[in-house]
Amino acid sequence: MKYPILNGYITSGYGDRISPINGKKEFHPGLDITSKGEVPQIVAPCRIQLEINGWSDSYGWRCYFKILEGEHVGKYMLFAHMARKSTVLVKTVLTSGQFIGYMGSTGWSTKPHLHWGIIDTP
Repeated sequence: MKYPILNGYITSGYGDRISPINGKKEFHPGLDITSKGEVPQIVAPCRIQLEINGWSDSYGWRCYFKILEGEHVGKYMLFAHMARKSTVLVKTVLTSGQFIGYMGSTGWSTKPHLHWGIIDTP
């Protein structure tokens, strides 16, 4: 599986951390990835199918994709804090490298980044 942002780097890992929103200890259920320079595109890291595409107060513009290949088949991949709603249609299957959207800072976010996580159910 590849990273969903080319030339991106992790700014917050999976696990315990101090919240940048409220300064309290919390569990962070994913990776925060950002990039220097222009707003990068988010691309599919493997074969996935879009299940949910819309707004969440905490995650802002976000998508949930069902994972169709690799060690996490059947689980869901979350892409959150996107700049705007993805133009990908629900039930569309994407392969590695295909466009999902743009990194942003929507929802509970302090700077442009992508929150990327793998979960059991959306």
